[in-house]
Amino acid sequence: MDQTYRLQSFLRPTPPAWGEGLRLGLWQGTGTAATPDAVADNLNRLEAVAAIAAAQGVQLLAFPELYLSGYIVTPELARRLAEPVEGPSLQRVAAAARRHGLAVACPYPERAVVAGQERFYDAIALFGADGSLLRNYRKTHLWGPDEKLCWSPGYEHPEEGPAFTVQEVNGVPLGLLNC
Repeated sequence: MDQTYRLQSFLRPTPPAWGEGLRLGLWQGTGTAATPDAVADNLNRLEAVAAIAAAQGVQLLAFPELYLSGYIVTPELARRLAEPVEGPSLQRVAAAARRHGLAVACPYPERAVVAGQERFYDAIALFGADGSLLRNYRKTHLWGPDEKLCWSPGYEHPEEGPAFTVQEVNGVPLGLLNC
């Protein structure tokens, strides 16, 4: 990897103790999009950024909407790059969370069978510091006509469960929301 990542921070000397707060790291930057190679590049970047964040005591590392694939709004690309929450890309994200001991919120294009039909979602997988899946959130309010061509709105079917839930990271309750 020929890029260097740096974390700009204004950190207190030690991260908050369990239940007393949460040190949040946000990654925003340029990346590649819309190809399998882009997904591989973005996974490599996630792993590099997770290592830097862990060294800074980050307890939750969050990435921008549709991070794994890049923000794509064509149905063909969405379907080509979407994968289930148990898919290989998210297994790598879970392994990075576990290896670096921090929670990771990773947005991705999800492929799932819901109500007997294959559907595609603009989703966020939240992994705990142990690599366990804490929540898979599906965007509920799609923006504009392009997103509605690519994605299904989440939580329109009872089998999906509730749209809005609370998970704990470092003993702090938090919820996920997209856009």
